[in-house]
Amino acid sequence: ELGIVIRAIYTRADGPWKNPTPGERRFVPKDKFPFVSDITIYGTKISIATLQGKLMGVIIDSKEMADTFTLLFELAWLGADSMQTQ
Repeated sequence: ELGIVIRAIYTRADGPWKNPTPGERRFVPKDKFPFVSDITIYGTKISIATLQGKLMGVIIDSKEMADTFTLLFELAWLGADSMQTQ
C-alpha cells in the first residue's frame, strides 16, 4: 500500500519459510550464520536491535552510513544467492 519493498536475508532453525509474506528473501543456514541481531536500512536510517538476551537497539540517521550498510547488504545478498535451495 505504501510501496515499501522488502528484501531480507534471514536464518531460521526450522529452515526456510514455506509461505513468506510479500517481498524478496534469501535464507542462510542458521548453523553457519547464527544471527542474534537485526539490521534494518530505510532511507538515511539504520536500525540495529538485539533479538536475544537483553533487548536493546539504536537508530542511526546518517546518509553516509546508510549508503555503506546498503552496499554491505548488496554484497551479502549476492553471497546468500549461492545458498538458495528453493
